[in-house]
Amino acid sequence: RRGRIQLAFNAQSNFILGDRDLLTQAINNVIDNAEKYSPGTPHIAVKTRDHKNGIEIDIVDEGLGIPLKMQTRVFDKFFRVHRGDVHNVKGFGLGLNFVRNVVRTHQGQVRLNSELNRGTEIRIFLPKG
Repeated sequence: RRGRIQLAFNAQSNFILGDRDLLTQAINNVIDNAEKYSPGTPHIAVKTRDHKNGIEIDIVDEGLGIPLKMQTRVFDKFFRVHRGDVHNVKGFGLGLNFVRNVVRTHQGQVRLNSELNRGTEIRIFLPKG
């Protein structure tokens, strides 16, 4: 789709203690969602920065965004944002639930900030190992 991913790896300390495969899959799920829910050419930014107790990873897109009333549910198992009769994005509503579970297993936190028709930011905090 001729998308673009902007990388800004600004964290000086890029070491955490965790399961590489699970964390990779979790981050890939968020990036995959950013691509899937961008109706035009996807523009995605992946940024890291140091946090006093760990590292923050931000994944930001310019996609459809999530209505405010549904934002609290996007991490629920099997929940999918309803877009009327449009079902052009495949999925089962498991991706963000998986992300939350992986991050929590690593004693981290995941947060969502989204604005309808402007895009979504997923912020993942992972503590140092």
